[in-house]
Amino acid sequence: METVTLLCRGVKLVLPIKEIESFTDQAWFLKLLVQYEDDGKPIELCEDINIVLSIIETLKYHKLILYNSISLEHMYMLCDKWCVPEWILEEITSRIESYSKTETEKIKNEKIYKCSVCYTGYKHSENTSTSCKRHLYSMDTHANIFACCNNQEPCINGYHIGKG
Repeated sequence: METVTLLCRGVKLVLPIKEIESFTDQAWFLKLLVQYEDDGKPIELCEDINIVLSIIETLKYHKLILYNSISLEHMYMLCDKWCVPEWILEEITSRIESYSKTETEKIKNEKIYKCSVCYTGYKHSENTSTSCKRHLYSMDTHANIFACCNNQEPCINGYHIGKG
């Protein structure tokens, strides 16, 4: 059985040439590459192994397959570059749109909590290590500065803390 070796950022992937050629009748990047690169040397691809495998498995099973930590936007761009069948691009676009709608709905409907430290409203999805800003001590009203740092800008940053 004739095989081709792909190097995906240093990781070897060995595939039967007949399998690559059988995925689709359409001419696409890897199919053409193995047809015209027959010197037996590994073909170096500057792509992550998981995205290459995702594309290959998607073509193989005629269903969108996503390996771990794959960006749909990255996969769309690579599929477009590699001239894969149009149905794959449509599937990716559909998945991106459904994720966008779901995430938007989650954010819209997310409950707002009140921080027990700074008394500001916040959402868990937007809470970062610099969201809660405060001073250690109160303001000196005569000097119009805070006693902890002699400054107007908050001197302590952290996560918001919800009431227990």
